[in-house]
Amino acid sequence: MPGTEVNRFGLRRNIPAEVKRQVRQRCAFGCTICGNPLVIYHHFDPPFRDATEHKASGITILCRSHAGEADNGLRSPDSIKEFDGDPYCRRVGSARTFFDLRTGPFTFRIGTATVKAPVILATEYEPIISIGDPEEVGSPYQLNAVLRDSSGRILFRIQDNELKIGIDRFDITMTGRRITIHEESRNIALIMNLVLNQEIHIERVSMPIHDCWLIAQEDYCELRSPTGGTLRCNGGFIGDIGIWICQSRRQVFCGALFPAGGAGVVMSMGPEASEIQHMIAEGSANVSIWENAVWCHLSSTLTAFFDKKRRSAVDC
Repeated sequence: MPGTEVNRFGLRRNIPAEVKRQVRQRCAFGCTICGNPLVIYHHFDPPFRDATEHKASGITILCRSHAGEADNGLRSPDSIKEFDGDPYCRRVGSARTFFDLRTGPFTFRIGTATVKAPVILATEYEPIISIGDPEEVGSPYQLNAVLRDSSGRILFRIQDNELKIGIDRFDITMTGRRITIHEESRNIALIMNLVLNQEIHIERVSMPIHDCWLIAQEDYCELRSPTGGTLRCNGGFIGDIGIWICQSRRQVFCGALFPAGGAGVVMSMGPEASEIQHMIAEGSANVSIWENAVWCHLSSTLTAFFDKKRRSAVDC
């Protein structure tokens, strides 16, 4: 059982949570040698066999590979101490690792919204979260994302499967496949479950996207407009773009890029839902308005318009 090992002084491996947090903060939340945020705790001053207490200053964090080197004498205590004094993540400003996403295609979830689309979330001018197909047979899918905290600062960036997490946070943990980022001791800024049964799940986030807010918890996903409109994005969206925020038209589209004749949801970011009615009046049918949200069946003309915008967003 993990944590049951006892040294000659009767000290167990179980390190108190507060001591672990102090170690993570000092070491900048990643392996002190390579920056991988998936870490284990390594006693080095003194080694665990000689320790009488779990003292934060004598513990460092290492990825499994580098911890194995240290445990098997391939890295000296002096080398470990040197990296602990000048950790990799503090030098480069982020914890980082790579994802090998070869088992797709993937479904992306934001709270309770399930998206099956190459672009999961986008503004009019650029994608925020996207998953590209493998460049060739056997190569990985390409995940790209930029997620922010409630003040608009970047929480992490994923570029072609390389994850970079900014270290200017109260706490960052990666346990198995789950990343949790705390802005403060009791304030969780983000929880993301990376890969589970070909699914990537943002369990919790609250971030501004231009004039809108995206707020997700385990039991809901909402887009909120500056005028007070709220669009609950529960269920599934399939198309070219899952959630698309169009700044110039001040509208939000969810699952709106179906083939001609498909269905989507539109929410106005302006003061009146009539803005949406005017936009879709030419060729839409079965239009209804509810709390500033509009459900519409899109005409082929509108679908072509959206598709043109999608290409300009994805290619930018």
